[in-house]
Amino acid sequence: RDVKEGGGVHTVTDNGSLGVELDMQLMQLTLRNSHPQALNEVVAQSRDVKEIFGEVSMQACEVEKRGKRTCYRLVGRSHDIHWWHHTSGRVKDGAVLEFYRPYYPEELFPSEKAWIPSIFEPVKNAYLVFPEPLEIYLPEEPLAEDAQVAYMVGKMKADSGVTRDIFVYRDLRMVHIYRVLSHGGRFYRSLEYTTDCRYTLSHMQPAVTDRNFPWPSWERHGAGHPHGETSKTDVDVVITRDWTVAGNLSLGTETFVPHRFLLGFIPHALLQTHQFWQDEDDNLRGYPKEETQRDVILVRLKESGHVSQHGRKWSELKWDKGRRVPPVGALITSAQIQRLKQSHEKVCETVAQLEKFTEEHKLLGGAFKVSYEVCKKLSYLVACEGGGEQFGELLNQIDLKNFQGSKRTKQHRSSDIVLPFLIDKLFEAAEAAGICSKNKADPRAVDVAATVEGSSDEGSSDDAKSASSADVAAADGTLEDQEMLLLDLLHAPKNSYLGSLTSVLTRIENISHVLAWVPYTKERAERPEGIRQEDLTLVSLPRLKLSFCTREVDGDVRLYSVDHADLFITNDRNHLTTPLLAGIPHSLLLANCNGEMQLLVPAVNAIRPWISSEPFSTALVLNRTSWCDDVENPYYVYPVHVSLSFLYSTTLASALYLLLLRLLNRDYKTVVQLVDTVSCDTKLSVEEKLILGNMKLRDGHPDAYACRLKIHLVLMDSPVKLPWDVTIEMFNYINKLEYVSANCRLTHEEELLLLKRCVCDVHDKRYNMEEGHTPYKVTMNFNRRSYLRGLASGDKQCELMTLPRPKVNEWIRDWDDTLLTFDMKDMDEWLETVKLQHSQYRGRMLQLMTVFEIIEMIRENNKITIANTLFLMFYNLFQGGTTFKLYSTECGQSLATMMLTLAIKRSKSGSLEKDMFQSILLTLARQPDLAPFMEEFVDNRKYRRGEYFYGVAHPNEPMFPLGKLLRNIVYELRTLLKPEEDRGRQVVFDRMLQRRVDVETRKNMFSYGGG
Repeated sequence: RDVKEGGGVHTVTDNGSLGVELDMQLMQLTLRNSHPQALNEVVAQSRDVKEIFGEVSMQACEVEKRGKRTCYRLVGRSHDIHWWHHTSGRVKDGAVLEFYRPYYPEELFPSEKAWIPSIFEPVKNAYLVFPEPLEIYLPEEPLAEDAQVAYMVGKMKADSGVTRDIFVYRDLRMVHIYRVLSHGGRFYRSLEYTTDCRYTLSHMQPAVTDRNFPWPSWERHGAGHPHGETSKTDVDVVITRDWTVAGNLSLGTETFVPHRFLLGFIPHALLQTHQFWQDEDDNLRGYPKEETQRDVILVRLKESGHVSQHGRKWSELKWDKGRRVPPVGALITSAQIQRLKQSHEKVCETVAQLEKFTEEHKLLGGAFKVSYEVCKKLSYLVACEGGGEQFGELLNQIDLKNFQGSKRTKQHRSSDIVLPFLIDKLFEAAEAAGICSKNKADPRAVDVAATVEGSSDEGSSDDAKSASSADVAAADGTLEDQEMLLLDLLHAPKNSYLGSLTSVLTRIENISHVLAWVPYTKERAERPEGIRQEDLTLVSLPRLKLSFCTREVDGDVRLYSVDHADLFITNDRNHLTTPLLAGIPHSLLLANCNGEMQLLVPAVNAIRPWISSEPFSTALVLNRTSWCDDVENPYYVYPVHVSLSFLYSTTLASALYLLLLRLLNRDYKTVVQLVDTVSCDTKLSVEEKLILGNMKLRDGHPDAYACRLKIHLVLMDSPVKLPWDVTIEMFNYINKLEYVSANCRLTHEEELLLLKRCVCDVHDKRYNMEEGHTPYKVTMNFNRRSYLRGLASGDKQCELMTLPRPKVNEWIRDWDDTLLTFDMKDMDEWLETVKLQHSQYRGRMLQLMTVFEIIEMIRENNKITIANTLFLMFYNLFQGGTTFKLYSTECGQSLATMMLTLAIKRSKSGSLEKDMFQSILLTLARQPDLAPFMEEFVDNRKYRRGEYFYGVAHPNEPMFPLGKLLRNIVYELRTLLKPEEDRGRQVVFDRMLQRRVDVETRKNMFSYGGG
């Protein structure tokens, strides 16, 4: 109530758009028929909600619930959350296939058959055939002869729509496979596999685990897996925010897009520093996560064919949905956030003036509600007339006589009708005043982005050229006033300058963290192959904290380092510099105007996986993430000596890293030469400890042991624990001394100095068997020390130690004669005590993992014996009832024979314990040719309750197959030992022979014809 004027309570007409009800008597707030309550716990704990709002409790009103979706309105935050139930991000009902043809290599068009199968078939055979084949399709229209990228889609047989997007790159000879994900009822693609992680916009780390065989040439830098589960999410929530939120610069509703749905679409470096929201035109804005950042990333979809993707005939193609040309990239620009905020504020001021204008002239029959389309047109109008100074004058020029005089209904006086009418009138007034033309307004230009783009397009190419060729300081000044275009390095044509730049920079960094910027012009956005070196303004490598810019010196345009102003990238190599780069694949050669060279090497964790088939391989895998938070310097610069014969280090960390690289490359001679550069007697930093820890390599080369001992010598006085045991290293060195190179050998004095630090006696307190110490190794060290001491003192004799020969385990020669000495009259009494647990194996084949589990079980549990658990498993392996194959070779008997050494029981004196089960198995182990003729165990129990077998009939089980088997085994084995003239022996022999014939007959019958 207006107290001063004594008026009544102000009222607002309910036009259906009012959603808040406040009951003053009950003091209760109602939002769209829902009371505020704590946000659902499942939604509040989702990672997307935590990323936006953090770990806070929030009140929300449930404003809508339909089928699989529930909508919440957050109280006091101007945000909505849409929760999609029972979705996991996996797509089963993807986009329906139209105008596509199946992929068959032999049925491709000639322009496709020339290159697609040679690149894609290895990937398909390795990943997309087993365990379930992926159905692959191509667009119906053939690719052009000069096409550089082939686009294909894939789906499983059970899926109704597309679940994979596949891109095959011709020049780069690589394949990218994206998973199609569902989020909030929309489809996104996320990169899951690549054959070359250097050329992906998403950071993907290759596997660093040990291997059996080297990498195939087509997957040397491969990463990920086409059937990976990295993109799976249990809670699918979509977060939107109103245009009134302070951080929203789009003048419309924005939808949060998590970075996992942009992998491979936007450079990973931008995903780490910016948070992306999608506006109502499907364009993306990346808002900086840190307040210190000053740029906003604008991403506009590239909806047109391009020469680098589809060949020359597509170079002028407009976006046509009927042609089914897929969008293959994005136009990414950068603008200063302060300028965008100023433009946004000016648009908001014009909206306020427009609202005041409608109130003064009573043009609306309801609430003032501005739409996104109205805001877009206002932003363009404000940009054209210079900041909104003339907006009030344009409003006053609108003729409202006809509008006010007409008898319009309440429905026709809504904001949806009145505001577009006023905008049209404003454009007519602006066009009459020569400010702008409505026809020139880009319907997809988004608010403030249109202002920057408009100013950039109007500028001449000469201005851009002169700005980009300025020095660093001038370039920094122009960046504040220009919109910058991010160049697409992934699709850079091979023979262009941009393609050359990409191939150079991928030596030190993946393109996911390489950002190349030029001032925005329409020509550069549409023709990236026309980019020249002088056009380049800035090349940023955020992860390495490096930047490069172009500078013209004596008529030559070079790419200079911003951080080291006198150094530029050079390709001046010769036969002297090539050996310096050996073993350092991630390096870049720099030079200054005097011709002095330096080598730039990123400080990444270089790992040399163990390859079983190539034990002396030098192939490296770079783990670019493991050291990111621990290294102080993201890169090292090594000056090259004027003789171009060696590198030298400026810090201890750089010296250690160079030593590590030489050790990984097995350049042992150079390692010995560099050892003195890492000499230190002070505490090492975290960075230096990391590098030193990586020198513990799986390297059994004799020179490698010598190199590690050399390193131990120079760091002996440093208070740091080395990653290897000097006792073990010294033993290996002594053991392979005759094979150590002359350049790497230790002097006698150095050996004695190290032997003082070694364990040379089993009674030494440092002796520890868990670290690999054994009496033999310790004795070898002792004898070497004694020999060197005698040699130094001139003695002709020295004291040596010998070890007693260990007792040979002759278990296979041992035999338990219980089988022969057993009195058959006691058979029934013995069978009554038999109770054995046994599990049948699926398919009657023992799996390798099951073998490992059994071995671990025998070693850890002494209660598991042959008599109560293991007899039937061993017997079936000997007899053939259970098979075990390595590749295609049956080796069940060999496995059972080896495992018996773990299972047989001995007394404390070492003699075998008497046991019938053990006696039977040892007999079969000594006579393996006899085992296949033995009776096969068949589980013919009537009820089969549980896994226990008894020697006699049981109250719950009248059948006792184990007892009958044991009775027959003992009888047959004892009978075979009788003289040949014994009639019973011949009967048993004939029975066993017939049994084996039946087994072989069944085997041949079932295997006939490959069945």
